[in-house]
Amino acid sequence: MAWVGLGNVASKLMMFVATVWIANRLLADAFGAVNVAFSVASYIGMVLFAGVDIMATRHAAAAPTGSRAPLTGEYAVLRALLSCAGALVCAGAALFLPGQAGTLTLLYAVSFVPQALCMVSLFYGVEWAWPVTAYFVGGRVVYLGLIVMLVRGPRQAVWVPIAFGLALLAENAFMALLWLHRHGCAVGGSRFDWGRWLPAVPVTVASAALLLHENCATVSLGFIRGTADAGIYSAAWRLVYVAVSMALLLSFVFMARLVRVRAGSVEAARRFFRRTMLMVTGGGILCAVIGMLLARPVVALFYRDAYASSAPVLAVAMWLMAAVPARVFALQTLNGCGAYRAAIVGSVAGAVVSLGATVAGAYARGPLGAAAGTVAGELVLAVILTGAASRALAAPRA
Repeated sequence: MAWVGLGNVASKLMMFVATVWIANRLLADAFGAVNVAFSVASYIGMVLFAGVDIMATRHAAAAPTGSRAPLTGEYAVLRALLSCAGALVCAGAALFLPGQAGTLTLLYAVSFVPQALCMVSLFYGVEWAWPVTAYFVGGRVVYLGLIVMLVRGPRQAVWVPIAFGLALLAENAFMALLWLHRHGCAVGGSRFDWGRWLPAVPVTVASAALLLHENCATVSLGFIRGTADAGIYSAAWRLVYVAVSMALLLSFVFMARLVRVRAGSVEAARRFFRRTMLMVTGGGILCAVIGMLLARPVVALFYRDAYASSAPVLAVAMWLMAAVPARVFALQTLNGCGAYRAAIVGSVAGAVVSLGATVAGAYARGPLGAAAGTVAGELVLAVILTGAASRALAAPRA
């Protein structure tokens, strides 16, 4: 977790610098269009890949050393098929988005091609840590460098998705070559084991609900209030997303370790779960309180005066930090225990509450209301999924 956390902190700092650069040069309208397009593309990608990525981590953690080539081959085939599907769906979604948001979404569709090479989930499974750090840092160096060179004003918004795609190509090619050199890849040499990938379906359903909850505010604001309000919300959301993505990435490391601990002792797994949840929840609450108090000076420090109304949005959105870690670690506990039905029921129920609250908030109060609705949904999800995870760990191991 320390290695992955170090790489992710460095990565998110560079992404933050890139976001501030983009926001201050594109201004709210074009910045909002970029974030609407990115939200659509990232939602499609995360939904398509979420299930197979989690299964890849779980199977890599359980596979004996020296026998991972068939798993790698199957995973590579699935990633390639899903990358093609993602590009087509994203290009289709672009047709329904107005103006610049549609054009940018079409460009983001091209970034699905290099995602076929992504092997990072396998590295999580075997706890091969330093390449993950290099993956995060190297890709963001490429992205930040391209952004600083190419994005100078609103007319250069098209370079944002192009830079994103090139960064993905660099980082994923590095990881694929490193993994294949050590573990190999067997494609077509034996019968494809569909059975071990079928649990990806319920995981994908649960992830789709959760990702809709995460991305609803930006997209709904773009449709309901316009891209300028979406830009105001996104300026605040990007500051909070550092912690959200950190919790998600660390949860993969947590799940790999939980699978191994639970295989030896159910009681040890329960203790590991309780310690981890107390740590991440306590840290999240502390970060939320500090972030709320510093919201106004932080926005003033990093953004132009046009984004001043992002400060109260950030103060509210900071409370996502209190709930997100509990939610994502609880969900990975359910995945690690194979409690997929509980994961789907809890995720869908919480997401429905979140969507209703977020859309209603966007209509009533714009970015501030959307942030409040998202926080309310996150708290509901955290409570539901933590309770379900506790029950799953208390049940006898199958």
